[in-house]
Amino acid sequence: MLRHLSAVPKLTVTALIILAIVNLLVGVILRYFVGAITDWLDVDPVSFTWVEEVGELSLRGDADRAAIGIQSRSHFTLAVFVHRLPETAQLWITVSITP
Repeated sequence: MLRHLSAVPKLTVTALIILAIVNLLVGVILRYFVGAITDWLDVDPVSFTWVEEVGELSLRGDADRAAIGIQSRSHFTLAVFVHRLPETAQLWITVSITP
């Protein structure tokens, strides 16, 4: 049960990231395609302010996502870069970032 509860923040963060990506895609599609269609049909343009609001709300947890990544030591820059360094540099980085 505790293992399932500890996965809730990661799942929530993942859902928020997916929401932000989908929202960005929907916003671009609506802005360019629906905007062009309303111009072509000569009707009033559609307001897409809700897209920006949803994007801001889904990205408001950036600090939470960063904290989860740092706590689990899975921040992408460390995982991609550090393993390519010499052993002594890896040890120095590990010691310097370990609380």
